[in-house]
Amino acid sequence: MALFLDGMCCPICCQPMTGRQGLIGFTFVCSGHPLVRQLDDGVCHRDCLGRWEHRDEFVRAWNREAMYGLGPHWFLEVTRSGEVRYLSWLGRVLYRWGWKGSPLLPELIRRGRPLLKLQLTRGGYSPLWVHARYGHLHSNPQPEDIGLPPEPAAAVRAWGEQFARLCKRLGGEDLPAAEEWGWLQGEGRRLWKALSQQLGHRYRVVYLEPGRILEPEIDAEPPAPADRPRD
Repeated sequence: MALFLDGMCCPICCQPMTGRQGLIGFTFVCSGHPLVRQLDDGVCHRDCLGRWEHRDEFVRAWNREAMYGLGPHWFLEVTRSGEVRYLSWLGRVLYRWGWKGSPLLPELIRRGRPLLKLQLTRGGYSPLWVHARYGHLHSNPQPEDIGLPPEPAAAVRAWGEQFARLCKRLGGEDLPAAEEWGWLQGEGRRLWKALSQQLGHRYRVVYLEPGRILEPEIDAEPPAPADRPRD
């Protein structure tokens, strides 16, 4: 949760805030969405957020970020009166059971198509994470365990090992160059496309990097137009 001091300005109305006012705070999610960045790791007036013209777009974007990194404890909802609040424990239970629907809440993970996250995680056994359901345990499998053939499995493992090597160099004099981080992110997007093609029928494959989320339904490239018949 963000740190707060009396006198800080609300990011929405730009007026000073005090602890006696109704406030709502947000943790840091390193989002690439401009509205989420505006409140990322920040605090604002609850009333300002409820009246904000971008309220629903912000809530939807925030929940998308929370879906892949924080979980349902950080999901937001908009009440009938327009107030923005975090889901209560009952709301989280109803959501996980599939009984709480809202266009602002993320779609539940389907049992027949678990969530496969491809991400750079320091200390993980591999850069793959599988979630069968929100709020439950996840697994950190080896690439072969999810059905990848030897060549793409080796590419995923090499990608994760390169990330580990770059992280080790962060504390020394030989700092990683921007080109090395750029290659790492570009390779991650390439692997995401490859895994989506190979495993998309079994998993919902997403790729996470700082400030960016690639999802199959949103970020998949449109099919190339068919060649025009020759005259």
